[in-house]
Amino acid sequence: MTPDARRRSSSLLACIIVSIIFLVSLVISSRVIGVDRVIAYWLTGLSLSLVGLLAYYRGLEFLVSGSIHNSFLAATLGYIFALIFGVNIYYSAIPVGLMLTYLAGYLIHRGIDPNKVSSFMVSFSSSMGVLLAYYVLTMFPAQYSLSSIMLGDPVLMSRQDVLVTTVISIIVVTVVISIYNKIILLSIDPVSARIAGVRIGYYDFITYTLIGLATIGLLRISGYIMEHVMILLPAIVGARISRSSKEHLLLTLLVSTTSTMLGYVAAVNYGLSPVGVSGFILVIAFLYVALTGWGR
Repeated sequence: MTPDARRRSSSLLACIIVSIIFLVSLVISSRVIGVDRVIAYWLTGLSLSLVGLLAYYRGLEFLVSGSIHNSFLAATLGYIFALIFGVNIYYSAIPVGLMLTYLAGYLIHRGIDPNKVSSFMVSFSSSMGVLLAYYVLTMFPAQYSLSSIMLGDPVLMSRQDVLVTTVISIIVVTVVISIYNKIILLSIDPVSARIAGVRIGYYDFITYTLIGLATIGLLRISGYIMEHVMILLPAIVGARISRSSKEHLLLTLLVSTTSTMLGYVAAVNYGLSPVGVSGFILVIAFLYVALTGWGR
């Protein structure tokens, strides 16, 4: 058997194993939690991992981390707008977060180093987020749930949370898969991409939009603390065990699916945090492939 044939067989086996894990976990978790919440959490993991895949190829890992800090500020502002004007928190938090993400993208477009832009955005959003969170906690303590923002709440999702999460995740997954090949081209050979007429600014704008939409719109499910892990690690693990961009995409999705579904099973059976278990599985997966050299 040729090396390519062996890798195809390994990929097929991995798909079968993860599919079994997915179906068994879905049956076990849905008996207690409900199938809609399990699917919403799975889709959350997929969309966050695909955003991480875009960040991996565009060299925007630091910007993603900054956007997660922006999401904390945007969610807090969303609570304030919801309390004052009676609007839905999603309708107020997502536009605020997108504006902050676009500001970071504009600064990068002007030639400022992405790492320095990320440092500025983290400093600004963290400072303002803490100030506003303290204000809301003292003025509206009953209405503001800081723990749901920091830790995530995938088990106790409301029907509205399930609907919003599902819609946002489907949008993110669909758009990322549709532009994936263009992003690869832009990352590997930007000169040829320009010659071929690929609009780099257009795809950068889509990338920034997806980063902002995912980090803010899915914050209530994934939580501020674990969103970093769920975005960054699946793509890193997938990169270490893949040999092509298509394989990288597939393995990133498989790693994300395994961590989210097993995380939910642990939550149902042992009373643990789903996002915490999912993050721990990703950390173990990264350490395993890094220390054993698997895939190299």
